[in-house]
Amino acid sequence: MKIDFWIKDPMGAFSSWIAQVPCETNHTFKPSSIKQMTAMFRQFAAYLEAHGATIFAIDAAGVDRYLQTLPGRSKNGLANDPTRRRHLNLLSRVFDALCKDGMRRNNPAESLSRLERYRGRSAATPNALTLSQSDALIEHLERMPTPSWMDVRDRALVSLLLGAGLTFTEIAVVRIGDVHLTDRMPHVYVDACGNRQARRAHVDEFAWPHLDAWCQLRRSMNLPGDALFIEDSGLPIDRTRYYGVHAIITAAGIRGKMLSPMGLRNTFALRHLANGEGQEQVRRLLGNATLHSPDRIQRLVLPTHAIIQQT
Repeated sequence: MKIDFWIKDPMGAFSSWIAQVPCETNHTFKPSSIKQMTAMFRQFAAYLEAHGATIFAIDAAGVDRYLQTLPGRSKNGLANDPTRRRHLNLLSRVFDALCKDGMRRNNPAESLSRLERYRGRSAATPNALTLSQSDALIEHLERMPTPSWMDVRDRALVSLLLGAGLTFTEIAVVRIGDVHLTDRMPHVYVDACGNRQARRAHVDEFAWPHLDAWCQLRRSMNLPGDALFIEDSGLPIDRTRYYGVHAIITAAGIRGKMLSPMGLRNTFALRHLANGEGQEQVRRLLGNATLHSPDRIQRLVLPTHAIIQQT
């Protein structure tokens, strides 16, 4: 998509872009969501036209002025804070796409997202363990007792969620033969899922022995099928099983943190970002079609967790 398209017909450019861009689940947005976001962007495009600006010339101060003058249903006739945050999140996504395509050098909405008035519940800070909590969980996995085959399985399941950043949907369809730990770069082959292409998912070193122990045990089990993670019936593991292995997180001394599988996936991204890896590299590790998830983690989670680490 060319720069002049966004300048001459910003609504046409936006409509073409939003129809193709994946959301956080890597599926395209629902028509109702596209309709709402198009109406939001139309307000921004009208503001740009009224002020003789373009989406490429506006800076953070200009975006802030737009948000602060956004009309709404409050008594003062202006939009409330949650509405402003929704508009900011949308604009940040658009600016990210322009930066990725080389049409902008920076995202002017990024610095605004750190301001107190734009930090609220609707900012949807990704849920994740802190770096120290993830270290504690990894240490617990190393010393965790495994008296039954289900314990070995659950340890491997948590290790793969935290050590490869897979979604639970991806893990549920991993086959025994998809695990390659003896390769030069140990990985798990992941079939195409939604808008994610098939890929070789990197596996962090701490997870290798736990995954290998389960693979060896799984091969020795006289059960039909080749699903890696199974129930005691032999059927592929069900999503509800995740909440059973939450006890592992609690046993690691992490209290009051009911993480979804996405929370451990976010933690995987957090650990790699904190290790100095760039957003593009982490995006590839996650199999994401956009930079949006790593960007949200880096902007909204990593600074906070770095502070926690230092206290």
